[in-house]
Amino acid sequence: MSTRKRQLAAIVFTDIVGYSAIMNADEDLARRIRERHRSVFHEYTQKHGGRIIQYYGDGTLSIFHSSVEAVESCIAIQQALQEEPKILIRIGIHTGDIILDQEEIYGDGVNVAARMESACLPGGILISAKVRDDLKNHPEIRCMSLGKHHFKNIAEPVELFAVTGKGLASPPLSAWQEAVRKAKKVDTEAGKTVRIRRTNRMLIGGLAIVGAFSLLLSVLYFTKGPAPQRYEAAQNTAPEKTVSLAVLPFANFSEEENEYFSDGITEDILTLLSKIKSVHVISRTTVMGYKNTKKSLLEIGEELDADYILEGSVRRQDDQVRIVAQLIDARTDKHLWAQTYDRNITKIFEVQSQVALDIATALKMQLSPAQQAELGKKGTANVEAYDLFLQGRKYYFEYTPTDNEAAIQLFTNALALDSLFAPAWAGLGDALAQKAYRYDMGRAGLDSAMTVCLRAIELDPQLSDAYKAKGLVLHYQEKNDEAMDAYLEALEHNPSNGMATLNISSLYLAKGEMVNAFRWAKKALDLNPKDRWTQESLAGIYAGLGLYDEAIELMEDALRMNPDFSAAHHKLFYIYLELGNLEKAAYYARQCGVAAPVSGCESRYLALLELSKGNLKEAKTLFEEAPPQKGLKIDWEAEVGYAFTLRKLGNPKAYELVKGFRQRLTDLKIRKDNPEYYYFQCLLEAALGNNDKALDFLQQASAYNWLYIGSIQANPIFSDLRTNPRFFEILQAAKVKMDRMRREVELLDER
Repeated sequence: MSTRKRQLAAIVFTDIVGYSAIMNADEDLARRIRERHRSVFHEYTQKHGGRIIQYYGDGTLSIFHSSVEAVESCIAIQQALQEEPKILIRIGIHTGDIILDQEEIYGDGVNVAARMESACLPGGILISAKVRDDLKNHPEIRCMSLGKHHFKNIAEPVELFAVTGKGLASPPLSAWQEAVRKAKKVDTEAGKTVRIRRTNRMLIGGLAIVGAFSLLLSVLYFTKGPAPQRYEAAQNTAPEKTVSLAVLPFANFSEEENEYFSDGITEDILTLLSKIKSVHVISRTTVMGYKNTKKSLLEIGEELDADYILEGSVRRQDDQVRIVAQLIDARTDKHLWAQTYDRNITKIFEVQSQVALDIATALKMQLSPAQQAELGKKGTANVEAYDLFLQGRKYYFEYTPTDNEAAIQLFTNALALDSLFAPAWAGLGDALAQKAYRYDMGRAGLDSAMTVCLRAIELDPQLSDAYKAKGLVLHYQEKNDEAMDAYLEALEHNPSNGMATLNISSLYLAKGEMVNAFRWAKKALDLNPKDRWTQESLAGIYAGLGLYDEAIELMEDALRMNPDFSAAHHKLFYIYLELGNLEKAAYYARQCGVAAPVSGCESRYLALLELSKGNLKEAKTLFEEAPPQKGLKIDWEAEVGYAFTLRKLGNPKAYELVKGFRQRLTDLKIRKDNPEYYYFQCLLEAALGNNDKALDFLQQASAYNWLYIGSIQANPIFSDLRTNPRFFEILQAAKVKMDRMRREVELLDER
């Protein structure tokens, strides 16, 4: 018998501002804050006849029979929470039709209320026009209209009102409207159409609610100091207005061999501007995708969601350099400012600093003395060292073994000319870490990389990229907590550091925390909307949760701008293998070969496809065509697939290969709380036909949230296990956890 019940109700969502940051900084303080919030909420909800449907980590969901009672209850709650220790919460209230099903509640009314809460300013209450209509006979409750706004998945615009009065947030109308506009879930009627991803109703129940309404962790909140100060900092979420700026690659008006110089000037100006806290600067990797583009500035601004665009050119001749820069309003294509700088090459750093200062002036930004000093800081006084550094950076971002070697040599040469050049030390640390992990240096190379990173930090304690490089080394060393600290430090010095943000996502992914990994990857994508590596990482999370359409969309978008991006072809190969579309998988295997011909990925992937079809001899031939993979990072499925093939063919070499893989796994020093450790052990045992041991390791991997069910089901190495009831039971248990995480991610994605 159905327990579903439909009714009209006033729906109230609340959440604690900055709660996730406090939880990371001081769990005991977070617990006390949550308990006080719940105590106050319970008292006034009961007093006004409300019903509490759900407590989740940092917030609440409740319903009332009366809009008036709901608003009066929320006013009382906000006023009570003003007492010390002060707690800031957001509240959204909407009246609508809901469906109650035991302890679950869903319906468009719930959807609207949730989106309103997310757009509310700290300490405030947002209500809809329906609620406002119910208050007409209560003049003591004052409201301010914020205009009509479109919400995701809601057909009609909703007029929003801010409740005003004692104990409530009372900024000017413009601040409220800016908060609503900046919330990614809404857009004004005059603005662009909001993109809709999936469902048109919202289901809230069980653990899905936790992910749906947790605050995205703000890296600016991870500050040092006593717990109450950290809490106050985390709750202070009414920052100065932030504008989004894209610095497009400056055109090179010199000889072609000076292309690296104009690109380097672009990146350094971009880095300087990112030091201004009120400017969100879109990353280098994203804007470099627009090099030589035919798209209009309006199109670029729309794609990057940028408020302003800086473009320009660089001409270098002998010891003279001319930089032309102009600032454009990305919404209107209006030119706001332009300047030409003619200088001797020895003054290049002063020019870069002056461009950044002039941009700040053009945008009417007030810079503190400390910010001005930071913008005026020189990396080196040696122009030749700077030139070598720019060349090194160019090669580093190519991400190939040969280019990595060139980058290391160029950074080293720069340091030979100026041993105090901190950015060159940071660049060298990055390159050494990349070589150790991706290519052939091994773990000893990571120790060298760490020494170099620490030297960069010693020379410039404010250098964000130095902390990011340090975090990368610690990350590769499986020192995850220390890596997290380093990445957060990088973000404190430059909140727009997209790579540090993305690497935090990777740390969560290594622990099987898919929802947190998703949050940080989405934050990285917000910082760098067209960054191919961010898209690839997010696509991996989507695919791992079975959201294949979203993963494919991201990878196809990445390939439109970067057709030779081999990681996207790699990702799409495995996605289509998991989907059982072997024809498309073969296509992307061959595309991998085109994009990265020396890697051997095409042969390995085609071998896996033959193995999936049961063609052992053909698979063996293809596996043997591929060169061995070097470095700490390898494609385990493909490598172990060769051992599995040999064992099936009765070739004893399979056991030698697995012995070598076990040593490699030992060299990796993967932490025992990392699900990959158990999954790799599972692969090795399955390759040798040790099914019981393989299942033991698979069960442990699942316990640590190895939930890539599609990958396990499609992997031919597990073909001998597929009829084993225990294999099915393990996958079913993993599927329950994966489904829950997928629901959380879907809800977060809608918001």
